[in-house]
Amino acid sequence: MSDVYYVGHITTTHKLMGAVKISTSFPILEDIVGKRVIASKNDNIKILFVKKVEGFNGKRAIISFNEINGIDDAKEIIDADISIRKDLVPEYEEEKSIIGYKVLNFNKSIGQVVDVMENKAQDILVVKGEKEILIPFIDVFVKEIDDEREEIQVELIEGML
Repeated sequence: MSDVYYVGHITTTHKLMGAVKISTSFPILEDIVGKRVIASKNDNIKILFVKKVEGFNGKRAIISFNEINGIDDAKEIIDADISIRKDLVPEYEEEKSIIGYKVLNFNKSIGQVVDVMENKAQDILVVKGEKEILIPFIDVFVKEIDDEREEIQVELIEGML
């Protein structure tokens, strides 16, 4: 979908009123307030109206939607990717994110990147598949990043899976 900007990935719920936490590096996040966004999870797509954005720190934020009125509704959209039509927000230079990339260990799929955690030593890839896997973002483990195919080739040692 080249006519949309990737906004972020919904990671969890926030309190009981239906707000959700998202992992994002979208620089103009405050501009989506009052706009409709696309929440896609597997084959399920929802159009949601952004009521409020708060707590944005450059990596994470809390978003409230008009259609999500409680924690049960919010749980249904956990792990969804949020995007917005390009014509709804000001144009900006989109930074390429590896969130959503497929991760392959010795050419076998082990999951998808859902977050990149910052650490003093190095960043950590959070990969969600059958279970959550944390992979140090260093060349010992991360062998190749293919932006065109949106895949990351890794070589993990025993015990990491």
